[in-house]
Amino acid sequence: MQKDFSYGIIPIFKNQAGEFEFLLIHQKSYGWAFWGFPKGHAEKKETWIQAAQRELTEEVDIREISIKKAPQRSFSYQFTQQGIGYDKTVTYWIGFVKDKTTTIQEEELEDCAWFGFTDAKEKISHQSMRAVFDEIGKYLGITKE
Repeated sequence: MQKDFSYGIIPIFKNQAGEFEFLLIHQKSYGWAFWGFPKGHAEKKETWIQAAQRELTEEVDIREISIKKAPQRSFSYQFTQQGIGYDKTVTYWIGFVKDKTTTIQEEELEDCAWFGFTDAKEKISHQSMRAVFDEIGKYLGITKE
């Protein structure tokens, strides 16, 4: 089984009512699409955070973001692609944006949209990502459990 690592940012916007909105991307991937957060692999000499920022810019054209280095959240899963088994770990940081303007990378994404916490949680395709999102909700004071 090969190890694989991706790094991403959970983009957050605080609206005028003081409510948090979260940017989800609708990812194209190997014949099936899913909703989640921007992420990708580090390139040579990139730090994890630099990789996450670059992926955010490439996928949705967000350039100005205030990234919180803590808390960071990770989850792992296994999958097989073209007969090769992978053990993948994805690490996310949260980042606050002042502008919700986005432009999607059409080669990789079907769409992107901003959602409130409850709607975002329902839209997220993978259970392990929902668990990370719950932890972010606790950190932001949105949820108690």
